[in-house]
Amino acid sequence: MPPSPSGLAAAALLLEAAAGYPGWLFRAIRHPVVWIGALIGWLDRSWNRDSLPPAMRRRRGVLAVGVLILASMVPAALLQGVLPWPMTAVLASTLLAQRSLHAFVSAVGTALDTGGLPAGRQAVAHIVGRNPDTLDEAAVIRAAIESLAENFSDGVVAPAFWLLLGGLPGIAAYKAINTADSMIGHLTPRHRSFGWAAARLDDWVNLPASRLSVAWLVGAACLVPGASPQGAMDAVRRDAGRHRSPNAGWPEAAMAGALGLRLAVGVILALALWLAVALWLAIALLLAIALLLAIRVLRSATITFATPNDTKIFEVLPHPHGHAHSTHHAPEPFVVASDMAKGVLAIVDTEKGERFRLTLTQCAAGLTASVSINRPAGNELLDLEPTAQNPLVYESTIAPAEPHEFTADLRVSAFGRQDALSFEMKEPEGHVH
Repeated sequence: MPPSPSGLAAAALLLEAAAGYPGWLFRAIRHPVVWIGALIGWLDRSWNRDSLPPAMRRRRGVLAVGVLILASMVPAALLQGVLPWPMTAVLASTLLAQRSLHAFVSAVGTALDTGGLPAGRQAVAHIVGRNPDTLDEAAVIRAAIESLAENFSDGVVAPAFWLLLGGLPGIAAYKAINTADSMIGHLTPRHRSFGWAAARLDDWVNLPASRLSVAWLVGAACLVPGASPQGAMDAVRRDAGRHRSPNAGWPEAAMAGALGLRLAVGVILALALWLAVALWLAIALLLAIALLLAIRVLRSATITFATPNDTKIFEVLPHPHGHAHSTHHAPEPFVVASDMAKGVLAIVDTEKGERFRLTLTQCAAGLTASVSINRPAGNELLDLEPTAQNPLVYESTIAPAEPHEFTADLRVSAFGRQDALSFEMKEPEGHVH
């Protein structure tokens, strides 16, 4: 007797987690996604002519997506109809990505431990699209965790969801749409029109899984020591809708909240509960990898975060070279409280001289910050950048000019929104320049 859809999905997940896609098989016949990609490439070259008007290119893009779906679903339906269910589970497992995701993300941590920053940059280049040469160690780790969160949703949860809902044809159609979005769903001049249908359809087919992934990440945070399920839920409520993507912000916010990190941050269907046993194991494993990577950021943090009622946090701390940084002449810190950032802004002494330091207890994903000081001769603008040691601590790259008595705005922004928080700083009584 063939298993239920949930049994088929669980078997595929367990098979892929245990064996993955063997290298020898890839070398022999490549991978189903490579086959789909070849068809997409042919359609792009043949149908997406630069000489055609945008409306015609969009219609051809819609037709191309229809061809992809049929070319994926029809063979999958025929195979599911004639193969025994264990073989169907094996075929379905090739369209899941737990094991490869684990391998690529854990490789970043291994590379950082064994080869330092250059090796970490090289490893993270396999899973992110940005230029790794500009990333410091903390940024490499954040990029790996961000990629882990997003790819967990569209590489594990989404294909498993469509396997559960539509069997082998369902997961095949999903991978065709997702691959098309990766290849042609861009806003470049060539693909803005032709890739429109692929991009929009990919948003829709990933919507259920992106919300489902939050439930599994929150559940996994209950099981993994050091993770915070409440932090994950709070981050999703606060940041998920601010992401430029309608779906990626959900798992990224949940992962960031569970780990207490700042990352570049629906409906839960009852049918998805059938996937619980297999998915709990996969998510706990992935979140554990993320925790190991995150420890490299968190273990170097020495700052004590303030609460809104505790502004006396910048005490004289021993310096590694034997002297102390003093803030006795600095103005009182400004307590920051907005829906995008909470923490304390102060002028502190550092090895490089006086700097503005913004120490955050909570912030939106992708936050940027600057201070605009009102001076008689014009505004003095100081950009605040995350420090390499702790992504929740921002510092100005140059010192604020004297005197340190002024009115100013702290400008914070994320995902197209901006807050300007006005504050005033006064020199301590008796201070003389």
